[in-house]
Amino acid sequence: MENMLNILLVGNTGVGKSSILNLFGAPFKADFALIDGLTSETECFVLKINGKQVRLIDAPGLIENSDQRISRNAEEITRALKFGGKYKLVFVYQSNSGRLLPHDVFTTTKVCKAINHCLEVGLIINKVDEEDMEKYDNEKNRLQIAQALSKATNEKLKADNIIALEYCKPRERHKLKPKLLSYIEALHADAINQVDPIHANLKEINKFVKWFNSILTTVAVAGGIMSYPVTHKLGQWDKMWDRLGEAKFVQESHFGDN
Repeated sequence: MENMLNILLVGNTGVGKSSILNLFGAPFKADFALIDGLTSETECFVLKINGKQVRLIDAPGLIENSDQRISRNAEEITRALKFGGKYKLVFVYQSNSGRLLPHDVFTTTKVCKAINHCLEVGLIINKVDEEDMEKYDNEKNRLQIAQALSKATNEKLKADNIIALEYCKPRERHKLKPKLLSYIEALHADAINQVDPIHANLKEINKFVKWFNSILTTVAVAGGIMSYPVTHKLGQWDKMWDRLGEAKFVQESHFGDN
């Protein structure tokens, strides 16, 4: 089982990780949850995709409304990264009119930092409104998102590794399966040889969100850009990540201080 290919989706509560995995034929719980996420521990389901046996891994979202739940979920995500074999690691964001949300960037950065080596990853933008699909289908926009997140996480994210899934009613979600299968098949698989424990708490998250938004505001004033990286002046979005690099967030994680 250690040499089995792993497909792991990572994202915050409510972005639709379980629903996406269920398109492959998995039986994970996927429903509306008012407060906490439905997934509270890592679950696995083994099946064949295009004739190859794979392990689908459904891990909880990192960010919850208490430090206890955040700590529990961080441990579960850490465990999900330690099954051995090669991984196709995909982050899932919920569409927000073209914005990159600080909570999503926080989770992505935390997970990537725990891996300890440069890894090729994927990104699914889920539940995209029909009128926004063309923004994510635009190669230039995907390239700018890839460059921004690659700078933030120190991982390899290519424009071709970003896909948008249109919002569908539950009975229509099966229509997304061919597109998803083609996307997953094309992703590169990498071995994860070492994983450090993931740690986070509400104070750290709130501090990051405040800092993230202040960087956006600063860049908007100084660089003339807006906080809509997909819809407005996307070409200058990387200026924000230059500021992130100057702050050495990825290397030093100033936001973990108590």
